[in-house]
Amino acid sequence: MNNNYELLKKDDRKTLSDSQTKLYIKAENDIFIIKVDNGIFNDNVKKCDYLAYRKKEVSNFIELKGVKIDKAYIQIIETIKNISDNNKLKHLIDTKKVKAYIVSKEKNKIPQGIENKSRELAKLLFANSKIKPQNMFELINYVLVVSDKDKRQSNGNRIICSSKKPLIL
Repeated sequence: MNNNYELLKKDDRKTLSDSQTKLYIKAENDIFIIKVDNGIFNDNVKKCDYLAYRKKEVSNFIELKGVKIDKAYIQIIETIKNISDNNKLKHLIDTKKVKAYIVSKEKNKIPQGIENKSRELAKLLFANSKIKPQNMFELINYVLVVSDKDKRQSNGNRIICSSKKPLIL
């Protein structure tokens, strides 16, 4: 493996970040954290930031967003298409579940997710998942990163996350 792949062991924690947003994660079981943007893809194609991959089990596409949350859909769609077109990488989406996590910071409003791009992403995730949920939109998760003092609770695919309550992957 190269330095774009990092194995997180069960219960390990990691902070994923870009210039504007941080995501705190905890490994439910061993999982690879793969740097996608400026990692496995260095070209000018639109792509998401990270992929949390557990062999044959799950592919979690993660996009950290500062402001323009709506662009996350396109970045994840393009990443999945680019991976499926690449013979060396397509095993990364050969899993039981393929999910998306759109991460934003406290000040941003989580999108309602009913526009065409969210539908296109949900269809693509559903088509690539071997285990199909009843509702394809369950494969898109919206993560709001808040301060540790925040009392809000997660609700369905709207997930509240902080350094004390990391996202479990």
